[in-house]
Amino acid sequence: MIGAFQVPTYNDIKLWFETCSSSVLGDSWVPVTFPGVPGVLPATPISPPAALPRIGVVDTNQLFSVKEGAVTANWTSETTADQMQLSPGRIGVLQGGVLSVKEGSVTAPWVQETNGVSAFRITDNRIAVLQGGVLSVKDGTLNAPWVQEASGVSSFDMSPNRIAVVQGGVLSVKEGPLDANWVQLTNGVSSVHVTDNRVGVLQGGVLSIKEGALTSGWVTETNGVNFFDMSPNRVAVVGAGGVLSVKEGSLYAGWVTETTGVSAVRVTDTRIGVLQGSTVSVKEGSLYAGWTQVSSGDTALDLS
Repeated sequence: MIGAFQVPTYNDIKLWFETCSSSVLGDSWVPVTFPGVPGVLPATPISPPAALPRIGVVDTNQLFSVKEGAVTANWTSETTADQMQLSPGRIGVLQGGVLSVKEGSVTAPWVQETNGVSAFRITDNRIAVLQGGVLSVKDGTLNAPWVQEASGVSSFDMSPNRIAVVQGGVLSVKEGPLDANWVQLTNGVSSVHVTDNRVGVLQGGVLSIKEGALTSGWVTETNGVNFFDMSPNRVAVVGAGGVLSVKEGSLYAGWVTETTGVSAVRVTDTRIGVLQGSTVSVKEGSLYAGWTQVSSGDTALDLS
């Protein structure tokens, strides 16, 4: 059996072959003249499997553990951590100002990235660190060089294609390459979260979000917010009494009250994780799904 996938260069066609006796695929590059080989039709390329979702917790002894896949999966003890963060394909930990990151499997080796770090963010393609108010980012492999982005930074956030910094309460965001220009968006900002399609800011307890272009208008979401989190399709806010409310889809969607007594929250498009006291619970799927207690004796959590 033979199939072909057209790649961007017209004179390059990727061919793969499968024998009737084996389901193992092999591939190689074969230069041909577009539109292709007679009798060979373009086929859908084989995509790599999606990364499994992850849950991370840090316990009261600073032991950092991760589980991958089902909410009921087993934990893997990673290391000790002052701070940690997960992305679908990477795990980062901060230990005494030293940032280390691993890529791929939860049992992969750690790569020490830099020191003197007070805060960091990771995505599958970027790492950002704050060192003495200076924000630096690397793009690509774990061994890529650092690019200094901004100074005088008090807080920041990052998505795969955006970087946001707060300097003296003024929020600026850049989109695309690391050398893109900054776009000043607003001031009086105490907290910011970005995704590739949204920017959310907290200003005096009022949460506002813009969707789409960096120049789009702000939508006031709610007030009385202590802290919040966002994914590309969800917004979560925690107000007085630790009351957690989440909305899904449109910025004008209704809020769903989820639970109370929340001291930390993380959301993805398919999961919500909360820290209540020292207990971490996660719900998966609908906003109305039930909670599953996944760990206790904890001080921090993250989801990917």
